[in-house]
Amino acid sequence: MVKKMNEKMHKSLHIAITIVLIVFLILFLIKIIIPVLGFSIMQGDYTKTGIENYSPYNSLGLTHYFTLRDETEEKLFEKFEYENVSYRYHYFYKGTLQHELVIAIVKYPEQHFNLIKEDITSSVYYGDFMCTYMGFDFHFNDTPLTTIHKWENYNINTDAPFIRYMNCVGINSDNNSIIFIGFYYTKQKWISGNDYDAYNFSTWDSFFEEFFPEITS
Repeated sequence: MVKKMNEKMHKSLHIAITIVLIVFLILFLIKIIIPVLGFSIMQGDYTKTGIENYSPYNSLGLTHYFTLRDETEEKLFEKFEYENVSYRYHYFYKGTLQHELVIAIVKYPEQHFNLIKEDITSSVYYGDFMCTYMGFDFHFNDTPLTTIHKWENYNINTDAPFIRYMNCVGINSDNNSIIFIGFYYTKQKWISGNDYDAYNFSTWDSFFEEFFPEITS
């Protein structure tokens, strides 16, 4: 009788240990293996230019609300006639650095410019004044703030200013041009962790010169 009870206890103990090991294995896969595999799949470095390559869809949603509207529903570049437009989307995921940016510089006919300017500045998502650079008055595009992201966005008013995720729009009434910008930058301190470094902001001049040199060309 005692022998059977001992055998039953040993069997229950083995089952419990097996369950614990399985749970630890699942947690290990979730915490380490799956993030590493996903991270490896996302690795890449490429650039797309030309407005024909514009899309409201990308991995982080930088172009989803690119023009202070839901671009999957209403495409601004199809709504108003423009004289010319330059477009660049850059995707860079290497090692622990994850970086995406997108910029469109659009010049409108004089007779249409005020319409598009009014369309943009009257948007509820036309945010606070950001800076003036190369004749463009930039304002934050607040539409990304209405979406759910796991990252902090930006804070340039602290002792350690940073930018992790940001959209903005610049308007130059002297040459009837508008600039749309999306920016994401983060560096994981550990591949499977939730601790991230952002872009260390210093000045808007240095920011634009480093990431968006076409504004000056």
